[in-house]
Amino acid sequence: MKSLLRPQSELSDPFPLYRQMREECPLFHDRQADIWMIFRHEDCQRLLSSAQAQVPAGNPDGLDAPTRDILSHLARLSNGADHGFLRGVAAVVFRECHVLDPAQRLYDLLGSDGELDWVERVARVLPLRLLLEGLGFAPDDRAFLIQAVPILTALMLPRRTEVQVQAINAVAQDSSRIAATRLRELGLVGLDRKAAAANLIGLLIQSYDAGRGFLTNALQQVLARGWPKDIRSFVIETLRFDPPIHNTRRLLTASMCFGDVDIPAGSMVLAVVAAANRDPARFADPECFDPARPNNSDHLTFGIGAHRCLADHYMVNEVARVLTALRHAWPDVMALPGDDAVEPLGNARLRKQLTIRLAGLSSSAAE
Repeated sequence: MKSLLRPQSELSDPFPLYRQMREECPLFHDRQADIWMIFRHEDCQRLLSSAQAQVPAGNPDGLDAPTRDILSHLARLSNGADHGFLRGVAAVVFRECHVLDPAQRLYDLLGSDGELDWVERVARVLPLRLLLEGLGFAPDDRAFLIQAVPILTALMLPRRTEVQVQAINAVAQDSSRIAATRLRELGLVGLDRKAAAANLIGLLIQSYDAGRGFLTNALQQVLARGWPKDIRSFVIETLRFDPPIHNTRRLLTASMCFGDVDIPAGSMVLAVVAAANRDPARFADPECFDPARPNNSDHLTFGIGAHRCLADHYMVNEVARVLTALRHAWPDVMALPGDDAVEPLGNARLRKQLTIRLAGLSSSAAE
């Protein structure tokens, strides 16, 4: 059981373990770490929907004042009335993003035929670029943020190295300044300045971190199963079957009962949403990848309740558009043998690389 709290990089395939725990021990207390773990869809949904289960506060250790301002204003790490206010700010900011056609941007990143790493060439760049361009950032500011946002993702970690702290502090102030300037240019002067800038940065962090995992997992499923007729349904099933985010934590402010066990207030609970997404009590034949299953949207990858991801529909549509553009230009794209290593993260399973081969560039892509 200790392996569940280890980095995903140490788990070759976590799903058999998830299934075992869901069937044999759906509520588990890791006494050494003093954390409860839940695996069933019903339990995870109830936890994530409860006002008595709060997102743990961010860790400010070592961060300078501008960086702490970002951390303390993120809707993603807030609760109660503060969360309602900050989520409203984030929603206003996100509504300013224009939905862009990713096709030409994808072709620019891929270049000509040949072998390449999809993660490095596309997944780490394209979701962030689409959001930055959709919000109208100037080229120089886009270039800075494309370099800064991967560093700022470490803000979400409960523990950081000194190197990570120094790197975050080095880019946070300029990132906030650039974000605030763009928001003023958009005419969003009535919003709380620090909250708006912080949650714009939060949207960029989420786009980079979960977005690259989502885009990579969706392509990996295509390469394994072939091009589907309904790409959007295929993408949604990828979120259920092979999500980039595997678990999320909540701190109980009041006791909650799961089965016949009462978990006391003050306890930390880990909702293993990747296990919940394959719960046969919610999904028929859950180990089968089935885009036609009618309730695939019941997955918990985007969360549920007050903290459900603001960009859920946006991300589904963008990934579907990217894959459609790829199919149009390179319908015979194929996977090549490569390293299956994933990032050393506890809550997300993000592939470090996905080697593919492009062949037969279409004339439409070349234009």
